[in-house]
Amino acid sequence: MAGGRAKARTGKQADDPAKAAAAIIDVTELAEPPLRLQLGADSVARIEAKLDLVRRELEQWWHVALGTDL
Repeated sequence: MAGGRAKARTGKQADDPAKAAAAIIDVTELAEPPLRLQLGADSVARIEAKLDLVRRELEQWWHVALGTDL
């Protein structure tokens, strides 16, 4: 079950919660904080993969997207 898997991983995460909290606090003090803040290598890797996917899809359908302009 999902709860069991989460319990098994508790305390074994690769990221440092204290560093994450400090990063969040630092960002809240910025005049222009980011809309999204990725914390940890796993999060950055997922976002990079998503961006790659979106870029490939955009390139594939570029002609259709721009073909709708007047």
